[in-house]
Amino acid sequence: MSGPEVETRQTKDETGMFAKKAQTVMGHRIPEPRPTLMAVALVVLYVGLPLLVVTGLLDLAMQVFFGICTGLWCLA
Repeated sequence: MSGPEVETRQTKDETGMFAKKAQTVMGHRIPEPRPTLMAVALVVLYVGLPLLVVTGLLDLAMQVFFGICTGLWCLA
């Protein structure tokens, strides 16, 4: 007895290069992986939050050392 029937084909994307391989298992096409809500949250946490902190500190340093307020809090 053998395992499930798996067929793999290469597909071309819009640039003509070979992209992800589409798989068919027992006649059913497996969807390609896609970003999840958790992936988006982790990108925001690990990239967005540190970037926000660093730029906020740079704005604060500009205000302390040069007297030029460049942050959003200057608009109020």
